[in-house]
Amino acid sequence: LMAGISIYKGLRNRWDQAVATAQNLSLVLDHYVAETFSKADNAVLAVKEEAERVDMDSPRGRQELDAFIRRQQERAPELLAIRTTNAQGVVDHGSGVGSHASVNLSDREHFIRLREVPEAGLVISRPLMGRLTGTWVIILARRIDRPDHSFAGMAHAVISLDQFSGAFSALD
Repeated sequence: LMAGISIYKGLRNRWDQAVATAQNLSLVLDHYVAETFSKADNAVLAVKEEAERVDMDSPRGRQELDAFIRRQQERAPELLAIRTTNAQGVVDHGSGVGSHASVNLSDREHFIRLREVPEAGLVISRPLMGRLTGTWVIILARRIDRPDHSFAGMAHAVISLDQFSGAFSALD
């Protein structure tokens, strides 16, 4: 009976330790994902505001926006790319992987939502295959407005799912 009680208490103790370890790991991972999304949203919001501030019809305004996006990318290296599109959905400014390629994103759900719903705020895509990266990504995007509040495009950050896979696979 004493041996049985001892084994039971030992098993219960290990079970409690395993539960506590799992809860702690899930909190750390939750914080990691939340921090990544927060940095991405801050970068996208800053790029949105800068795109709305500068004169996009002038070469100087376009250069200022490109330089601003590069600085945002340097501050958030965990983001695969930060870009903007015009109202037609064509990527026109950006940094990171595939930043110099021209691609149309007008058929993406997040672009359509931002174009159709002016008050949408931050839109987060489902995991999708990136057209410029060729990898699975999540997009965080915000609407860019013209001074008359019409749709001018979107600012978006690209987060690679491989980044999360790498962080999670490091755990035992």
